[in-house]
Amino acid sequence: MLDLPFDDPILLGLHTYWSSKRDGQSLPTRADIDPADIPRLLPHIMLLEMRGQDQRFFVRLVGTKVAFGQDPTGTFMEESAPVGSYGSHIIALFRKAAETPHALYAEHEYGHPDQGASRVAKRLFMPLVNEAGTISMLLIGQRIIAPEFVQRSLWQLNPDQIQEVRMCEIP
Repeated sequence: MLDLPFDDPILLGLHTYWSSKRDGQSLPTRADIDPADIPRLLPHIMLLEMRGQDQRFFVRLVGTKVAFGQDPTGTFMEESAPVGSYGSHIIALFRKAAETPHALYAEHEYGHPDQGASRVAKRLFMPLVNEAGTISMLLIGQRIIAPEFVQRSLWQLNPDQIQEVRMCEIP
């Protein structure tokens, strides 16, 4: 049994599902993933497709718990991400995940002077490959730990205080 660096039940469920779809392959394909199999997890996932020579991120799907406040579905992440520290951080994080031939767990703490309390984002990036075996999509599970009074998403807040808590590959 694999010792995972997180204990969040949503992320554990998503990792278990993704791992089950590997079926002896190094990585599953998009065709291996059926949203009907994971209805309870759907609000917490994103599906990004890498497009073009420069591997831009096209947002195919964003769950309701991820798109809290603003939904970038149908856009290129590089064009819709907030300008500033958070947007640059997110793009760099997604690029790192796309270059990693394993699942990647990332946990960051985000603060903003106007909010008075920080938030923690726990993200699990799981690559999906195309027919040629090249990583072409990312299946991402995301959980945000925030005080109850929080009214704006990280996307809307665009925090400038970003601290890495943990980042590790999962074979």
